[in-house]
Amino acid sequence: MHFTQSAGLVGMTSEIHKRRHSDSRLSWLLRGVTFLKFGYDPANVFSPGPHNELGFVTGRSCEVFWP
Repeated sequence: MHFTQSAGLVGMTSEIHKRRHSDSRLSWLLRGVTFLKFGYDPANVFSPGPHNELGFVTGRSCEVFWP
């Protein structure tokens, strides 16, 4: 259910996508940025909740960047 609205589209360069699989720090950095920008934390790592059924922190608005 996490990618149904974007049809699975993830916006990152191919180089970062390749490095993400071999560098766990990069994955955590990307997860942290996603939480700060969108309030998305499906694993409850950055926020104890409450979260909606899609993993977004309840009450947080989405900040759109790079339109």
